[in-house]
Amino acid sequence: MDGPFLVVMTNLHPYSNVNLHQGGEAMSKYGLLVISHGSRDPIWVQLVRAACAQIQLPAKLSDIPIECAFLELVEGHLIQDGIDRLETAGVTDIIVIPLFISSGSTHIDEISWALGLQAKPSLPTDLLRFCIRAVIHWCPPIDDDPEIARLLVDKLKPVSHDPTKQLVLLVGHGSREKGFYTRWHQGMASLAAQMKELGGYAEADIAMLLPNQAACKMKLWQRKRPDLMLSWLRCF
Repeated sequence: MDGPFLVVMTNLHPYSNVNLHQGGEAMSKYGLLVISHGSRDPIWVQLVRAACAQIQLPAKLSDIPIECAFLELVEGHLIQDGIDRLETAGVTDIIVIPLFISSGSTHIDEISWALGLQAKPSLPTDLLRFCIRAVIHWCPPIDDDPEIARLLVDKLKPVSHDPTKQLVLLVGHGSREKGFYTRWHQGMASLAAQMKELGGYAEADIAMLLPNQAACKMKLWQRKRPDLMLSWLRCF
């Protein structure tokens, strides 16, 4: 649970000093909308909801409503459902936290468009524009958040008996789409570099499933540094 919880907290920092009142009268009412992909697996959905339940908001936002919404597959709790519930509660400003690994996700692009934050989607999408009256405040996805780098290093500690002899390989989804792969690569490469420094590993590298790089990267490092113990982490 720490991962999603830390991302939400970090991305809320810019709103810790929002001015909710002016002249003694409420000017805006904020709400928080956490968006993740969605799954048919109820355990997956419950993990995301549990992370949202752990959110500890900055003092000035401590009493705002929070909605956990999904891009697909969780009927009754889709993005439009979350928007509707927040607006019914009187929310005028919605802070959106996309609980996705990378800015290179095509879902980030289509959700941004559907929220009215860009003129058109970069790729064809099945989404329709959402019906929104509130002002949307968009926060970035995980990318190379330092808190996530620290968390991943902590997760590896049980198998990091000698980090100086360890190779860490981060495996991400990636994308074949022009521009999107670059964003995936930049964020993952930064995470790997941070982890190498924090954990004291001999090497840290990345591989994407789109295009399929994992097998090639493993063979490369087996030839280059056969003395290192490989530890790989899935970043999805």
